[in-house]
Amino acid sequence: GFAQRAWADVRGGETLVLPLTAAAGLEGSVRMAGGEPAPLGSAVLLWESRGGEAKGALLARAETGAEGSFLFEGLAQGAYALYTLPRGSGGCLRPVVLLHRGEQVKVECVASRGIPWRGRVTLRGGGAPPPGTLVRWRPWMRGLPVDSCAELERVARTDGAGRFLFEGLAPGRARVTVETPYGARIERELSLPARGEREERLVLPAAAELSGLLRLPSGGACGGGWLAVAPARGAQDLPWASLASLSSLARPGLTVLRADPQGRFESGPLPSGIDLWLAAYPQTVSAVESAPVQRWVRLEPGERRELELRLCEVVFVRGRVIDPSGQGIADAEVTVDVDGGRVPHGEEERLADLALPETFRAHSRWLSVHTDSEGTFAFPRLPATRVRLRASLPGWVGGVRWLDLRGGIVPRSVDLRLERGVGLHGQVRESAGAAVEGAELRLVGADGEAVATTRSDAFGRYRFAAQLRGEYELTLERTGFVPQRRSIALGGEGDQRVDLTLTAREEPLPGRLHGELVQAGSGEPLEGIVLKGAEGWLQTEGSAFSLEGVAAGRVNLFASAPGFETYRFAPRELAPGEDLDLGRIALRPVVTVRVRLRDAGGKPLAGAEVRLERLGEAPVPGPLIPKSVVLEFDGRTRLYGAEGVGLHPWRLWIKAPGRPILKRRVEVEDGECIEVRLPPASSRRRRPSRGG
Repeated sequence: GFAQRAWADVRGGETLVLPLTAAAGLEGSVRMAGGEPAPLGSAVLLWESRGGEAKGALLARAETGAEGSFLFEGLAQGAYALYTLPRGSGGCLRPVVLLHRGEQVKVECVASRGIPWRGRVTLRGGGAPPPGTLVRWRPWMRGLPVDSCAELERVARTDGAGRFLFEGLAPGRARVTVETPYGARIERELSLPARGEREERLVLPAAAELSGLLRLPSGGACGGGWLAVAPARGAQDLPWASLASLSSLARPGLTVLRADPQGRFESGPLPSGIDLWLAAYPQTVSAVESAPVQRWVRLEPGERRELELRLCEVVFVRGRVIDPSGQGIADAEVTVDVDGGRVPHGEEERLADLALPETFRAHSRWLSVHTDSEGTFAFPRLPATRVRLRASLPGWVGGVRWLDLRGGIVPRSVDLRLERGVGLHGQVRESAGAAVEGAELRLVGADGEAVATTRSDAFGRYRFAAQLRGEYELTLERTGFVPQRRSIALGGEGDQRVDLTLTAREEPLPGRLHGELVQAGSGEPLEGIVLKGAEGWLQTEGSAFSLEGVAAGRVNLFASAPGFETYRFAPRELAPGEDLDLGRIALRPVVTVRVRLRDAGGKPLAGAEVRLERLGEAPVPGPLIPKSVVLEFDGRTRLYGAEGVGLHPWRLWIKAPGRPILKRRVEVEDGECIEVRLPPASSRRRRPSRGG
């Protein structure tokens, strides 16, 4: 009957005291839009809610029982976000559910009807991608941490013609990702209507191909060598120094090619328009005279690129890891980061001259060793390029050195110096003196990179391990408090203590907007509703809509739907936690306007400037009418036209060469072509100006 959720820094030899409070419970039911209960076993997901949004990892999961009921027990006091996911249907988000100690809260969730979605993936220029191309669908809404829960993702695969089908998707905004077996990838944001099927065409860039020659460091052909190709995104984490380790990965888009006896290689289809990572390898591991190299390239759609890759020479490097007094340090780990880098497009440079991002760290047996009892280490086969040696040992800092091994120039011995690290600890409190639990602390080095992060425990205490030395910036953040930044210098002997004080910041509860949007005249519901001007989670059921999780304050809201005018609501003030009714709004359709210009003889007239101008100011609230709409000339139909024009009175403005500007009032109607006959061009000669 008691529960507590807390972050704690557990240290050896210390007793951790965790104060308990009376546990809370959350129960409820899930029903469908038609009133029937959700199917048995439907998922109900629970997150921590901060600032009106679900945050962090998934806390708990439940399944619905009879009549769509569910139950969470043993919850700590706080705010939670709830998302229901009935089988074969759309979901429902409750961004904020407040639980107090010992309280049992009941909620009811209404899930939208699931809709089918079919589509087709094609290649730009024609054709379809390989069968089995992945299409991933994820709901995209404010306050839902989609990336922290794989259960929210739906996956389909294409057939031979590139077609795919999803069943039971949630209507509204979604993020769709397409990935081919060879690594091509696109990502789009779509809006699925609440009624009917939605067909979509997703276009991938045309594939590219790569061929070339693999050479040894001496310049001869590397017959039987290997080439690995993968999208560059995340390539710095690949264990590329070992082909066996690399080939064992189930990485999407990773392709391994083998050169023929003459060193020639040729790829199949490769993704275009993105950076590709290449790594070349000798024929066997026993080829001690050469080492792998890597390169980045970018291929254009449909391009066939020819490349020449040369393997790198190897050198022998030895050294010692020492303390400030010069004594060797045993059992220290020494790793090597190989500088590999990005090649400017079209530039022919040796791979040994390239440079890798600072975050690159290779993983292989010859790029990581430990020192012996005298503190010595040795690398028998390092690439003759620019490398970074780094020594590490718990409780010590430093030990980084860059070496330029190009040309086979190797120092006799490389010393890596380590110093005893300093720890940092303290306590985080409010202005009133109470401990702050769950505050996030981050140490940022002089290079702007985060060195370490931690959280305060139930007593507000925090601790960074004793692996620090130098100047840092300490940042402190906690929901409901003003963030802090301060500079600190760590040095000397022993850990340092820094206590921190946070100032509370009032965060108002989010509100809710709701109303009805229908078609003018018929009163039918609209499909594909889009609301702009306020962030929140949109739900639709028939003609009714609701926008939940809206930040309190002034709201300037706009509503639109495909084929209809955008409606501008009157600016409103939304109080914290308020449920604001926007009423019933009818949207008018938009049409295509066409104008035919003729001269005095009845011939079509081209080369004129034609536009529609708004009469007066646009009403607020009311349809959003642009000041002017430009009509473009179509040489095939000999008409001036524009799409998406509202059914309002307009001023037609025409300026033709050699003729006076014509202005007239017109009424726009669907399907009609406005006929305009212009007077003949003036034959009067212009009077010369004085002095001209």
